[in-house]
Parts: sequence; structure tokens; C-alpha cells
Amino acid sequence: MNSLQEHQRVRFSAAASGYDRFARVQRAVAENVLRGLTFAAAPKRVLDIGCGDGNLTRQIAGIWPEAEVEGIDLAPGMIENARRLNTDSTRPRFTVADAATFTSARPYDALVSSSALHWAQPLNSTFANLGRLLAPGGRFVFALMLKNTLRELHAARARVVPDNPPTQRMPSDQNVRAALNSNGFKLEASEVEERLTHSESARALLRELHELGVTGGGLSRGARPLSRTELHHLIEYYDAHYRDPQGVFATYHVGHYWGVRHA
Repeated sequence: MNSLQEHQRVRFSAAASGYDRFARVQRAVAENVLRGLTFAAAPKRVLDIGCGDGNLTRQIAGIWPEAEVEGIDLAPGMIENARRLNTDSTRPRFTVADAATFTSARPYDALVSSSALHWAQPLNSTFANLGRLLAPGGRFVFALMLKNTLRELHAARARVVPDNPPTQRMPSDQNVRAALNSNGFKLEASEVEERLTHSESARALLRELHELGVTGGGLSRGARPLSRTELHHLIEYYDAHYRDPQGVFATYHVGHYWGVRHA
């Protein structure tokens, strides 16, 4: 695990207790993922990748009460919170693990992930590992944030601090499709949607992103931390340029992908 991944792990752990209060987009995306779990036959083993506080994992366990359901997350704090919120001590099971390196003695019949895989850097090597976890003929439902998510914030940052961009970017739809195709996943359907959220101010937006753990990892961190002066100018610029009658706005681009593992 590199230093950016470690910082990301720490930030998500710290965000665990308050995550659900600010996860408006993430909750909506998870609801769409649940609607996509219309499999012809009930799976026997299901893995939820980047499970966070386990809300989606628990709903999956309710849909398929006979299935062995497991949720993994990189952040120990998230897994601790998921276990605390779980009323059943035996299922689903929650494990601290990195999707890029997680192994299992037996393959899964279904892989599910909501608002998590965009953190996987590089994406292709993570999907290669997921391909090894999914049984031939097994189903997958993935939803992740795509390039142009928080484009207003990136534009404001580029204007105010042009010499200190984030070290990584979220994948494009083409990146995701290529990673799926090259690692044994057969894409049957996909959808890219745009969601707009509003906050009272740019400062409130940044506070919400911090509480979600989004300020961890290379998708938000540059070569150096922003100074207090730079952050002040960023907030001023955002408030002035990205506001409508409902408040300051932020755009999310979300990709949904459904399919099967090649037999």
C-alpha cells in the first residue's frame, strides 16, 4: 500500500461514524445498484466491494437470505461501523481488505460494488483481481464515479492553484469498459448518469466532502497540501462562479455496469 492509499484508508476510517449523514449521492447510487440485482437464479456467494458502513451489504443479505454474503472495505473504521450496525452476528460477514489484493478459497457467484471502485488505482489491476474472484458465468453489478465528477471543484482549483493539481483522476467510461473487457467481464448493459447536488456554500461543500472521506487519496490531493490562503481563494472562487438559486452546486458523473463473467 502506497502513501496515498494509506492516507485514503485513514480518511475513510475517520469518516465512518458520520458518513451516512452526507452520502446523498452515494445512497441514490446504491438504490440503483439494488434495482440491478435482478438475477435469474439466486447466487450462493456474494461479495460487496468497498462496502463502507455495510448498508448495501445488509440489504443484499435480505434479498438473498440463503446466500453467503460478505462485504470488504479498505478502511478498518468502516468495517468496525458495519459490524456495529449489523443485527445478525453471522451474516453478512465484514472483512478489512483491499479489492486489488483480496483473495478467496472459493469464487463468488456475484460481485457488487457501489461508489467505491473509482478509488482503485490502477483500475485495470484491480479488475484483474476481481475477475479471479468471480466464478465463470457469475454476475456483476458495479457503479462508480467517473471523470468530470466534481468538475466545478477541479475547475476552481485549476484556476486558483494551477501548479498543484490532484495526482490522480477518476476513470472515464472508456477506461472502465476497457478494464472490464480485458479481464474477462462481459458487459451486457451500462448507463452513465449525471447527478447535481447543492450545498449552502463552498465551505459547506468542502466540509461535506471531508466528512465523506473524499479528501483522502490521489483523487483530491496534489503534490503538496493547499495552504490556508489557497483554500480561502478556492472557496471564494467557487462561491462566485458555481452558484444558483438553490446554493452552490456540484456535479457527479456515475457509471453503472451490469454483466457476466465469461464462462
